Amino acid sequence: MKWQRGFFIITIIMTCGAAGWTLPITEISVDPTTQTVGVGDVFSVDVLISGAMDLSGFDLAVSFDPTILSWVGTTISPTAFLGESMVDAFYIVDAIGVTGVHLGVSGVSGAGTLFSLTFQALALGVSNIGVSGQLANSTVQEIDPVQIDNGMVEVVPEPLSLTLIGVGTVGSTMVLRKRGRRG
Repeated sequence: MKWQRGFFIITIIMTCGAAGWTLPITEISVDPTTQTVGVGDVFSVDVLISGAMDLSGFDLAVSFDPTILSWVGTTISPTAFLGESMVDAFYIVDAIGVTGVHLGVSGVSGAGTLFSLTFQALALGVSNIGVSGQLANSTVQEIDPVQIDNGMVEVVPEPLSLTLIGVGTVGSTMVLRKRGRRG
């Protein structure tokens, strides 16, 4: 019986491929995919979904380097993709767990923002922002396949403030030297 179901699925996939059809792929992505911030800056990233079909819930973990970034909070818009839902966010070791359940009878389809995460840059370096986990449809079956596009944040020193201090110091020194030569 199992071999018949497997044969049926393979036949469907081959038929779709021969006809030029592709199976829908749900995609989870971090937006922006890359960004550069200064030490001490507070910034946000969105976790987006596209190609969703009958999505009724998710259980995701967003990983990051806690020596470079600190999680400040999670925002769920009242007009979020899931609509009327229950969403919870919590800190786990080196990651943020975010779960959401759509409260409607059937799931939602399409594209939108699942949630936004706010971080503060603690130290210089590069931190990946990686998403992993599961999506479920309204019959509580795991949605597959899911493509995940992770993000990256680079924390750099604040060059403008250092440049201004340097220019001010050089300018002051030059003015004082000129005054000293005149007198």
